[in-house]
Amino acid sequence: MSKITESLSGKKNSIVFATKMMLLVYAMLISIPMLHDRLYFSKKLVCAWTLVLSLYLLLTDRKHYRAKEYLMMALFCGSYLITILLNIQRHFINELLILGYTVSLYFMMTYCDSKMRPEEIRKELTYLMYAMVTVSFVFAVINLGIYFYSFPGTKHVSGGSYFYGISGGQLGGIYNPNTGGTINYISVIFTFFLLKKAGREKIFLILNLFVQFWCFSLVQSRGSWVSALAFAVLYFLFVWNKPSLGKVKELACKVLLLVICAAVLVSSSKLLRNTTAKIADSLHSESTSDTGTSHNNIPVDRDPTNGGKSDFTTGRVGLWKIGLEEYRKSPVFGVGYRSIDDALKEKLSKYDYGNTAGGGLHNIYLTVLVSGGIAGFILFAVLIVFLLLKVLKIYCSKQIPTSVKYLATCIPAWLVGDLVESRIALSLSLMSVLFWIVAGYVLYFAEERETNDQCGCSGI
Repeated sequence: MSKITESLSGKKNSIVFATKMMLLVYAMLISIPMLHDRLYFSKKLVCAWTLVLSLYLLLTDRKHYRAKEYLMMALFCGSYLITILLNIQRHFINELLILGYTVSLYFMMTYCDSKMRPEEIRKELTYLMYAMVTVSFVFAVINLGIYFYSFPGTKHVSGGSYFYGISGGQLGGIYNPNTGGTINYISVIFTFFLLKKAGREKIFLILNLFVQFWCFSLVQSRGSWVSALAFAVLYFLFVWNKPSLGKVKELACKVLLLVICAAVLVSSSKLLRNTTAKIADSLHSESTSDTGTSHNNIPVDRDPTNGGKSDFTTGRVGLWKIGLEEYRKSPVFGVGYRSIDDALKEKLSKYDYGNTAGGGLHNIYLTVLVSGGIAGFILFAVLIVFLLLKVLKIYCSKQIPTSVKYLATCIPAWLVGDLVESRIALSLSLMSVLFWIVAGYVLYFAEERETNDQCGCSGI
């Protein structure tokens, strides 16, 4: 037995990294509704494997898990277990599966061996980012093809409605617009990270930037735009700097660059969207003349049943109200994540439910509050605060390179984006996988910063 343990210990980091890579690609595949249904059973296998790996890591590296962040993670999982037991008659098996995902997200995906050198960690990051960029490039090309060569339409998946092509002026493609926008802007962020040290692959990375931004312009996802703009603001405020300009001039330059960046983003996006729509319409001139439908004249409103009217949040306020009504039923430990879906099914029209099923309340903080009650919410909030303090330490450190600060900016930007989405907790999704993997690397570099400061080192 000891020989097996020693053998596994030597390969532990490789196994963890391979699992992270597998989960990243897997999460991208299951983000496609038609593949999600076909791969549903495999989610249980993925959960089982990550739980076993999490348990192994907890047993073999207890020192690593003594950090206060992991204590909050463990307490949150314990609190959610109480929620499940109190609502044992509601979706018991599914809730246990959700808890399993949560444990593996927290304890396996955030794992980075403190004994690994920073160079090895950066190499892992490079491989993970190239995997995400490559798969997202393929997805983007397919989506552009769908946009040009298909009309708006609907397919039924697991009893719900799934849009392909364009719907309400938004590019859905092989997945929904919110997922598409998320993949697009994160691929852009990762591409910029990789460009600095790129060799012959630089041409591919530049091409990916253009293709991803092209799709991002057609998606029109509010959550993705919020996250992307939050990342830009945080980058210019805390990462980009030119000390040679002086404090006042540097601040003025940051504000000017941010305004220019936002203006270019909005104007070029609109130009790309209108130009692409005209080209698509010209390819289908006969069909659009017969049906009166075009890529240009479809309103930015995905609900044809409400007379073309929609609030700015595209119905999210209604979801939040339903969530708060459910919260009152069990304010301390919550009603469980799957019970939210029951409430949505009961109180929403069939059309609206088809667009929101399985997506929580489109606000991760409200989703956690309703699912886990005030007990789970407080523990989750403290965990998030601890993560943000680590990001702040990285921002304030002069020893940590700009590339690490750039990576750390993903955490607060994604947290802002989840004000209008529910993806980083209580589910196995691309966003949850990415968030906690990146969080693990941020925790590693923050720890490195503390170690280097104590040792008097100048860098990592």
